[in-house]
Amino acid sequence: MKLCKKLLSFGVVLLLLAAFAAGAFACDGCTEVNKDALSAAIEATEGHEQSNYLADTWTTFYAARNNAITFYENPVAAQDGIDEALARLEEAVEGLTTPLQALENAIYEAEQLQESRFTAATWSTLSERLEEARELLNDDDATDELLVERANALVNAINGLAGRPADNTVRNLIILGAFVVILVVIVIIIGPAKVMNYFRGMRAELKKVTWPSWEKVVKNTGIVLMMMLIVAVIIGVFDFVWTNTIRFILDMS
Repeated sequence: MKLCKKLLSFGVVLLLLAAFAAGAFACDGCTEVNKDALSAAIEATEGHEQSNYLADTWTTFYAARNNAITFYENPVAAQDGIDEALARLEEAVEGLTTPLQALENAIYEAEQLQESRFTAATWSTLSERLEEARELLNDDDATDELLVERANALVNAINGLAGRPADNTVRNLIILGAFVVILVVIVIIIGPAKVMNYFRGMRAELKKVTWPSWEKVVKNTGIVLMMMLIVAVIIGVFDFVWTNTIRFILDMS
């Protein structure tokens, strides 16, 4: 009898604990979330049509909108996920670009560049593409395909600009002037007489040098070239053997 009472009491305690745990677990998903902003953003994009935008920007927008709809329809979606889906959708909407906007953006980017920074040939190409883009921008009958084509051509011209070599004339003159000043200072410190004596002594020593004949120069040059060829062959053979040995070991493993 006592055993039955103990078992019954133990069972009641287990049931209470299970009910408490289930309630606590269920309450984790019971936090109220606000989907109003996400709902408004989704409704605001219902009128968007793929034919009005560039393909790459539409792909990003389409994926972001589907993601937002998934979070909106999920009854247990967390607020963090909803906010992230909303931010992603808003960013995708801002990134949607029509062919006309793409052309306008390319023209604006080209107009910010400075001719003096680029080579004449690449700048000439850019100028031609820019003029074509401006003419098309004022054409009310321009098709989306042509707008995209001209925008891409202008962007390619911008990316193809080559920088003009820097003019280092002033810098070189400054370096040369500094070198001359340093040389004059050294001569003054040492003394002009000592400097002249140094060069006279150097000239006298050079007169004592015995220069090799042309035949000897050719012979010695041939020896040097032959040794270089031999060393190159030895290093090449060693590299070939070592590379294939390592490759064989790796393939075996």
